Amino acid sequence: MLILLTLTATLAYVDRQMFNLFAQSIKQDLGLSDTALGMLQGLAFSLFYGVMSFPIARMADTYNRRSIIRLAVLFWSAMTVATAFSKSFISMFLVRAGTASGEAGLSPSAAAMIADMFPRSKIPLPISLYSFSIYFGSGVGFALGAIIQSAFGGSSLVNVPILGETTVWRVAFFAAGLFGLPWAVIALKWLKEPKRAEYSKSGAVVESSAEKASLSDVFTFLKKKGAFFISFVVGFTLILGAANAVFSWTPAILIRVFGKSVSDVGYIFGMLFVFCGIGGALTSGLVANSKFIASKKGGILWLAMVCALGLVLSQFMALVSDTSTTYLIFTGSSIFFIAPCISLPPAVLQTIAPSNMRAQMIALFLMVTGALGLGTGPIIVGIMTDYVFADPMKLHTAVAASTFALCGLGLPLVLFSRLRYWVKPAK
Repeated sequence: MLILLTLTATLAYVDRQMFNLFAQSIKQDLGLSDTALGMLQGLAFSLFYGVMSFPIARMADTYNRRSIIRLAVLFWSAMTVATAFSKSFISMFLVRAGTASGEAGLSPSAAAMIADMFPRSKIPLPISLYSFSIYFGSGVGFALGAIIQSAFGGSSLVNVPILGETTVWRVAFFAAGLFGLPWAVIALKWLKEPKRAEYSKSGAVVESSAEKASLSDVFTFLKKKGAFFISFVVGFTLILGAANAVFSWTPAILIRVFGKSVSDVGYIFGMLFVFCGIGGALTSGLVANSKFIASKKGGILWLAMVCALGLVLSQFMALVSDTSTTYLIFTGSSIFFIAPCISLPPAVLQTIAPSNMRAQMIALFLMVTGALGLGTGPIIVGIMTDYVFADPMKLHTAVAASTFALCGLGLPLVLFSRLRYWVKPAK
């Protein structure tokens, strides 16, 4: 189950990073400013990803999650294909929103299924393994884009069946979208729906007898622990905004500031993304599952804060880098530290949520982090480049400045949430 869910999520990340790889080409083709491009990279996707997560999660906490995932894959794949036919900012915004709405059906359902299979003290590692999909998918997206670009010899205009004379980035999105259709029909046939489970006082998995949670039940649960949830969600919203700024703009920095080609960035940054991301997710999952962290109250949150500090330091070193090689090295370090900031918060939520609210807790987290964090991080960078520095070659400075500011605001809130964390540590 974990392997199939991870491979399915891998598919979801292909188009996300492919958009970042071809961001410079899309900007030129559609005549966009950096601010408008940042909206497409961030807000258009993340806002709808967040908004649609909760209603879909409500269904996932009651109905068959496998069926929800299969329908989600079919829908986002169709929207990815439609991206190839976008001719303006508005049409691109709409198809990006559609892709996000489809992908919103996966993570809440998958996280709840994983929590039904593993005891509380062991949740961080399988959640971290599931997050490998971010890096596998991103690597495939970068590599596929680079292969397609190289196949046409670096030409900007090509002639292919169905699409006719078109740009390479459109061919790449058309090909990426076609991958998902057979996967939803054939591969997910083997995905099994686990029995819904609850945690005992010792943290072991036991069969759940909980009935469907009403909206009133959900908000009563949130209200009882309001100080924790508010500081936890807002803190990680800011940190993940910084993370998405790095993810979204690094390919454009390598192309614009350091003069790299699209195909070079696809291969080199794609490999870096895969190995550093997987390394960070696996390391943090193993450390979070260790007795040292499990025996500490809020130990997972301490680990996440250390990693956020690592991201800030890495971005400072990237900013003062004067070659593409050193910039890539410290960007790889940034990705290593970003990975735990992505995988550990869902693990925390799954350890505290009742079985009939697990998908909804993840969805509420994604709703806020998507609309206010992942969505605004890239836009902040675009605004700083266009209006603060007023220099497109200062893109890497804008990314670093955004990281410092967002993490600086987010870390104290995560620290406060750790003080309000109420689950007893494992013995």
